[in-house]
Amino acid sequence: MFGGTVLTETYNKMKATISKSFRHFLGALLAMLGFQGCDILGTGMVMYGQPHATYKALGDVTDDNGKPLSGIRVVINPNPTMEEPDFSKYYSDTAYTDAEGHYEKATLKYNWPDELKNATVKFEDVSGEYMTVELTSSQTSVTQVEKGSGAWDSGTFEMKADATMQKVPRDD
Repeated sequence: MFGGTVLTETYNKMKATISKSFRHFLGALLAMLGFQGCDILGTGMVMYGQPHATYKALGDVTDDNGKPLSGIRVVINPNPTMEEPDFSKYYSDTAYTDAEGHYEKATLKYNWPDELKNATVKFEDVSGEYMTVELTSSQTSVTQVEKGSGAWDSGTFEMKADATMQKVPRDD
C-alpha cells in the first residue's frame, strides 16, 4: 500500500504540472492566433472593438413651385440590395420634415461610411397629397465633414439629399 500512495502522489503532481504547462501553452497560442487573425483586409493590425463614426442625413423637400413641404416622412435605407428584404426595414432610419421643409437625422445606425454611399432615400407624404420620391446613391452626396482620430473613430459623415415632390394627379 505504501508504494501505491507514493505513485498516486507522484502521478497527481505530474498531472498538475502537465495541465498547468498545457494551459500556459494554449493561452499563448490563442493570444498569438487572436492578434494574427485580426488583419482581415491586409491593411495592417486591426484593433478589437466596434468602429465608430458620426453619421448625419439632411436635406430639404419642396413641391413643384419651390414651396417647402412639412410632415414628409424621409426613410434612409443604407443597403437596399440586402439579400433578405425584410431585414432592411429594421435597418433603416426615419426623419420628418419641419415647417421649412428641412429634415435632419443626426444619429444613423451604420458602422461604415461606405454604407451611406449605397443608401437610398425615400420621401413619402403621409397625407397622400404628393407622390413618393425615391433617390438612389447617385442622386445624393456623402461627404466627410470632420476627420476622426484615425483609430476606430472615423470622423463625421454627412449625406445630403433634397427632393422635389409632385402632387398626386386627381381624376375629376
